[in-house]
Amino acid sequence: MKIGITGSNNTGKTTLAYEIAVSLKRMHRKADVAHESVRSCPIGTKGNATVGAQVWILGSQIMAEEELSHYADFIISDKTVIDTYCYGLWAYKNNPNEADASKLKILKELALKYAR
Repeated sequence: MKIGITGSNNTGKTTLAYEIAVSLKRMHRKADVAHESVRSCPIGTKGNATVGAQVWILGSQIMAEEELSHYADFIISDKTVIDTYCYGLWAYKNNPNEADASKLKILKELALKYAR
């Protein structure tokens, strides 16, 4: 089962994710936290976010959750695929161009498929 926590930066999502994981482990459940990929993104994210960066972040998030799914019954994420898509929309709105339009379409398709 995936548990996604959504919200603005610095609102306690990561803290809550760890608290949920600890609570589940106390109930003898296999749980782990998938860390927010944005912190390791090599493409601009602070103040100059791009649609390409959001595609990278979503791909990294999916890979991290897939790795955890091999041993954890509960995967808690401190960002969701919906957050990533919304940041992609924001980046596109601030700098619309043809190349990013196709990336945004891919981002939307991946987010919708993986959110289920």
